[in-house]
Amino acid sequence: MNAFLRRLGSWALTILAVHAVAFLLVRSTRGGPFDSERSLSPEVREALEAHYHLDQSILHQYIEALRGLLRGNLGPSMHYRDLGVWEILSAGIPVSLGLGLGGILVAVVLGVTSGLGSARRPSGKIDTITRWTSSLVMGIPNFILAGLGVAYFSFYLGWLPSAGSEQATHFILPSLALGLPFAGQLSRLVRAEGLKILAEDSIRAARSRGLPELHILRFHVLPRTLVPVAAFLGPATAGMLTGSLVIEQIFALPGIGTHFVQAALNRDYTLALGATVLYTALLGAATWAADIWVSRLDPRIET
Repeated sequence: MNAFLRRLGSWALTILAVHAVAFLLVRSTRGGPFDSERSLSPEVREALEAHYHLDQSILHQYIEALRGLLRGNLGPSMHYRDLGVWEILSAGIPVSLGLGLGGILVAVVLGVTSGLGSARRPSGKIDTITRWTSSLVMGIPNFILAGLGVAYFSFYLGWLPSAGSEQATHFILPSLALGLPFAGQLSRLVRAEGLKILAEDSIRAARSRGLPELHILRFHVLPRTLVPVAAFLGPATAGMLTGSLVIEQIFALPGIGTHFVQAALNRDYTLALGATVLYTALLGAATWAADIWVSRLDPRIET
């Protein structure tokens, strides 16, 4: 219980710290949320600045933003003035979560299966192809993978849509572009762990008893490789969250990343700050979940 409270307190303090730093960074950028609206009269501009407390000191603005955060109210958007920040972001959460889960699924399924297949017969054809492929996808940025996927599967073959979020097929290419680099890393991690396990005396004994190789991989090797896989997913989630900013833009997915980019372009202080806080909360929750999974797989590790 104490460990849970410590972790919860650390998560909350991290959110508050990121909120403070993000608030100062957003306010320190050149330009304001109403600079692009040249048609506004000075009176209307002053009224808008007063409505959003922009005519107050930075300290007063931060206190107001902090009060709103503690109440669970991220305030109104300065660009989409008829909508609240939480209303905008909540509409993008399912899209971003779908993309993130798709990327994790691609990374885990392809990474674990290729890693085990590579460890089964080191220096064989499968191992050579797997190592070359993993190096390739690890070295190519995800936006290049996205462009190649759209060019081949959408424009050349016509199998998959190139943009949108209406159907499940719209998430196949984005998930592949997001998850493939992490699948390459995971494949190498599982291969290295699998080689160590397969060299143990217990595995030689299992082979001497005539157990099939697939049985050994499934019941003796795979469960033990899940511990480093779970530990890998914590930091990998951070990479996927940052990578999703680009992927959502390329595939026109209306997720949190798209709203964050638009908020930065429009100098929408409240929306940019709300997206930053939400990303921080999601990252902390995902890392916490990965640590809990690791502790369940290996009780010697405390969360």
